[in-house]
Amino acid sequence: MPVNDGDFRLGIVGCGGTSAHHGEASLATEGVRFVACCQVRVERAQEFSDHYGCDAQYDDHLMSHQTTHV
Repeated sequence: MPVNDGDFRLGIVGCGGTSAHHGEASLATEGVRFVACCQVRVERAQEFSDHYGCDAQYDDHLMSHQTTHV
């Protein structure tokens, strides 16, 4: 039994060259879509979002919240 009735939702950190392969695969696969992307260069996140249909884009502010384990 499926967990939900909706799409399989993805998020990606890093919108560089390799992310395009994941983006193209999501476009080619029914029921799969990106809902979020994160990239230090906010314009790159916006480009990825515009092309692959993300619901939300984030920049480095998410990456700055790191936890250090001793």
